[in-house]
Amino acid sequence: MSALPSTTVWAWQRPERLTFIDTRKSAVGVLAETITLSSPNIKIEPRLQPVATPEGTREIAVFRLQAPANANLSDQARGGVVWEVTKIAEYAKPSAIQIDFDATVSQREFYRALLKDLRAQLPREMPLSMTALVSWCSGDDWIGDLPVDEAVPMYFRMGVDNENIRRSLMDVRALREPLCRGSVGVSLDEPWPRFDYGVRVYAFAPAAWTETEYRSVLERLAR
Repeated sequence: MSALPSTTVWAWQRPERLTFIDTRKSAVGVLAETITLSSPNIKIEPRLQPVATPEGTREIAVFRLQAPANANLSDQARGGVVWEVTKIAEYAKPSAIQIDFDATVSQREFYRALLKDLRAQLPREMPLSMTALVSWCSGDDWIGDLPVDEAVPMYFRMGVDNENIRRSLMDVRALREPLCRGSVGVSLDEPWPRFDYGVRVYAFAPAAWTETEYRSVLERLAR
C-alpha cells in the first residue's frame, strides 16, 4: 500500500467527476460491486454510475459485502465472491483491492476464509485492504492475523458504537491493533479522529465530490 498516494477519495454508487484530483497526491477508491450474501445464490450489483478521473489515476477496486438475516455463508457463496473479485482484478487491473464488510461475530470465520482465499488467488503484488469497525481495532483481537495489508478503521456512520468511540477512541495512534494504525476512514460531514501525518486517509463525501471539497481535504491534511 505504501506505493499508493497517501489520500484516497471514495467514489460510491453515484456519478462522480473527479477530473480535478491531483494524481500525485490522491488515489480513487471506486465501488466496483455490491455483493449480497443472499440464499440460495449471492446477488451481484455492479457499478452502474460513471467515474471520470484524470489519466494516471491509481484506482482501488472496492467491494461492499452485505449480509441479510439469512446470510448465505456457504463454501459456494465464498467461492462466488472470490470469483467476482478476482475477475475484476484480472481485467480492470486496479492498483489494489479493498473489501468492505461489517461482519458480525457469527460471520467472522466466513470472512477470514474469504480473505485467505482472495490472498491466495490474487496476484502476489496486488495489495489487499479491508475496512474495519473501530471496535475491531481497539480490543476485539480477531483481525491481527488476517492476510491483508491494512485494516482501515471507519470513523463515521458508527451506529450504536458512536458515543463510546467519540468519547474514548478518537486517537488512531492509540488503537491496539497495528493493522489499524496506518490508515483511517473519515467522512466530510462527521468529526475526524486524531492521527499522525503519515497515516493513509480514505475520505468519503455524502454527496458527489466537488473540487472545493477535495481541495479542502488536502488543505486540512496539508498534502
